[in-house]
Amino acid sequence: MNLLRHANCPMHLVALEGSREDSLRQWPLLREFGDRLHFLDKPAGFSWQSVRQLRHLIRRHQAQAIHTHHLGPLLYGKLALLGETCRHVHTEHDAWHLEDPKQRWLTRLLLNRNIRLVADAPMVANALAEQLDTAAPLVILNGIDTRTFTPGNVTEARAHFHLPEHAFLIGCAGRLVPEKALETLIATLPELPQPIHVAIAGDGDMRQHWQQMAAELGVAERISWLGHVKDMHRFYQAIDLFCLPSVREGLPLALLEAQACGCSVVASRVGAIPELTNPATGTLFAPGDSRSLAQILASKINIQHHKYRELNQQFVARVADIRTTVARYEQLACHY
Repeated sequence: MNLLRHANCPMHLVALEGSREDSLRQWPLLREFGDRLHFLDKPAGFSWQSVRQLRHLIRRHQAQAIHTHHLGPLLYGKLALLGETCRHVHTEHDAWHLEDPKQRWLTRLLLNRNIRLVADAPMVANALAEQLDTAAPLVILNGIDTRTFTPGNVTEARAHFHLPEHAFLIGCAGRLVPEKALETLIATLPELPQPIHVAIAGDGDMRQHWQQMAAELGVAERISWLGHVKDMHRFYQAIDLFCLPSVREGLPLALLEAQACGCSVVASRVGAIPELTNPATGTLFAPGDSRSLAQILASKINIQHHKYRELNQQFVARVADIRTTVARYEQLACHY
């Protein structure tokens, strides 16, 4: 969506799975892109019909290049381009899935010199080189819109989400899936002072499990579950500190968004998190280490975090603005 929103040349987005109706209902923000969105509603399993649909779209829009993400689109994109002159750029956002021998074998089979491989962070590039036994691919950092994600009025943002006005507020954001490991953060709350409150933006299969864990620990009233949040910049503006306790990550955009809004970060040392956490203000810990996390959070309570907002904002603007990302991909699509 970020690439589509900021592209300087005509760009369309194709989703292999799902229908337009279901997708727009689940992600209302997609509506702004209108007829530049295409949904193939691929059935379960492999589908030659979806390959033909994709080829038809490529020809109809006279595409100069396609840009695929992850293994499934890589396969369908390569098949759709057989016999075509269209360029193919492929981005990988993590490498841990290549620990699966089948996925590693298939990825090696599909990639060749006619496909330009890109990694979204240096850590991902190094891991891909090791897993695929090849030279490290080009790195193009996934950027965010640093004109939308900026510091704002804390009091107004908290009122918008009905969050406690005077608490020390720790925020988390993302899909509520096992890899996010929110149990690491929830387990710290009994050890932390009452003024500390947690706000969680996002939804997913693990929500009920983590809510039950909070109830069993007696800290349910100290967590606000906000579900899907439309105005994420307001969420980051409301919090004092952003916490990301994941056990697996590639390059989480929430890490960049939070810092662009001025938040300092406490995060696990996985994926590209160490590379994209402001070293002047952020703190890292070993994944799953609730004791260390509790100590770190306790030490942050009396810090005046608003003093570091400008530092965090400038850090992201310098390393990961979406306009730089778009320019590099557009250059790559036209000149590789």
